[in-house]
Amino acid sequence: MPETVLNAAGNYRDFRCDEDGNACAVPPLSGLPLMYFLTSAGNGTGEINLIGNYAAAVTDFYYLAPAGYRYRVYTVQLCIADASLMNQVDYGAIAGGLTNGLTIWIRLASGVELPLLGGMSVKTNQHFLNLTRHTMLTQFPGVPQSFVVSFPIWKDHGMPITLEPGDRFIARLHDDYTPLVSHTFLLRGIRSLV
Repeated sequence: MPETVLNAAGNYRDFRCDEDGNACAVPPLSGLPLMYFLTSAGNGTGEINLIGNYAAAVTDFYYLAPAGYRYRVYTVQLCIADASLMNQVDYGAIAGGLTNGLTIWIRLASGVELPLLGGMSVKTNQHFLNLTRHTMLTQFPGVPQSFVVSFPIWKDHGMPITLEPGDRFIARLHDDYTPLVSHTFLLRGIRSLV
């Protein structure tokens, strides 16, 4: 797990240790730092605000690693904005939360699907707090609120999620999100040639 230390210049730096406490050095990855929103097109283009009514059928929004490229996902960030105050038992400010819930998946190019978030179906704001400590509820002047949930995969698990060509990172929705003002999923990572 990462440790935080104070260096001679007075700055805090993160570094990694193995199970025995030995400091580890990892060479920098070559590639291009890129951010992608999950969309129905799978390439970061198209509608990024996922506030449709998906209650009738399961709908996948995803990023597809293109042929010839590998994408390492270091952080996943979800942002929910609503015009009303948010409570623990709501999803955003959707009263009482979701019926079916949000799930996150990796689908390998072979078609095998791997559930993330411990296989949990997220139905309420509290469920996000059960999964990560990296959350922030912001209130601008007035009633509207924004809830940002981050999963710093590399920091919490010591390595990024690697998507090989043809692999997908998926947010699977099966509820009505139309009451929300904004609902986005952002992947932050490095794309490199295979």
